[in-house]
Amino acid sequence: MVEAFAHRAMRNADASRVEMHLVSQRRQLVSVPVAGVQLTSERGEAIWRESSYKYRKEDVVAIVARAGFAMVEQWTEGTFALTLAAAV
Repeated sequence: MVEAFAHRAMRNADASRVEMHLVSQRRQLVSVPVAGVQLTSERGEAIWRESSYKYRKEDVVAIVARAGFAMVEQWTEGTFALTLAAAV
């Protein structure tokens, strides 16, 4: 049940990311039938469900270069950047 979990977001500055967790509000059995998974979640136990990486604009250029791409254009607004890259 969705109401049996709370959302928790934490910033991990060392890893340049925001981590999203679901925190169990009580002891419960969690079942995911399509995956054939059942687990018991204790009160306060967290499930790490997502990471949202945050990079400085100049770091994005270096990351795409290491992956074999070249930056074509980069649009920015405040702390948000959208980067277009092409294979080299």
